[in-house]
Amino acid sequence: MEPNEAIQPRVEEESYYGQEYAEDSIQQPKTLGERLREYYGPGDFVTVMNIDTQPIRYQWATEVGYETYSDYPGHKNTVQPNKPKVVTLQPGQMKLCSATEADLMITNLVKQMATRVTERKIKEGIYLPTQSTNWQDANLQKSLIERIYQGKQDVLGEANAGIAQVQAATEPAPTAPQPRSVPTEDILAELDKEGSDEQKRRSGRQTKIQA
Repeated sequence: MEPNEAIQPRVEEESYYGQEYAEDSIQQPKTLGERLREYYGPGDFVTVMNIDTQPIRYQWATEVGYETYSDYPGHKNTVQPNKPKVVTLQPGQMKLCSATEADLMITNLVKQMATRVTERKIKEGIYLPTQSTNWQDANLQKSLIERIYQGKQDVLGEANAGIAQVQAATEPAPTAPQPRSVPTEDILAELDKEGSDEQKRRSGRQTKIQA
C-alpha cells in the first residue's frame, strides 16, 4: 500500500450487531412482541381469551387518551397520558380490543401462567425452590399465544357494512330514470310552428317600427 493511499472503511450492507445470533432462533429466540406480530398487525383489532383458571388483571391506557397543552405561547407541547384503567378478565372470558391492549394482555397472561407452572413444578419437586420463571421460553410462548389469541376482526369493515344496511333500509329505493321521448314528425312540426310564430311576431314589430 502506498504511504498516501487512504484506507477505505468497510461497510456491510443490511447488517447489524448480533445478526448471526438473531438469525439462529436457538441462540437468540424472538421476543414475545415479535411473535405476536406474526399473528396480527399493530393496527388490527383482535379477540383474546383468558385461558387461565384464575382472573387476569392488567393496567392499560387507550391510545387516544392523551392531552396536549402548552404553558405559554411558543412552548413545545407536552403530552400527558390520561389516567389508565385496570381491566380484569375472568377465566374463559373474551375481549375484543386493539392490538396494543392485546399485546399487554397476552404478555401479562403469559407471565402469570409461566409463574404458575414454575410454582407447581417446585411443589412437585421437579424444580428447586430457587428456580426462576422462564416466561421467555419459545415453546411456552407459542403454545399460550395460540390458545389466548382468538382471531382478528375487521371492526371498521363491519361498521361500514352496518351503516350501509341502515341507509338501505331507511332511504327510498332509487327510481329508474325515465326514457327521453324519441323525436317524431309531430314534435318537429311543433318546433317548426313555434319558430314560424316567432318569425311572424318579429316581422310584425318591424312593420310597426317602419310605420
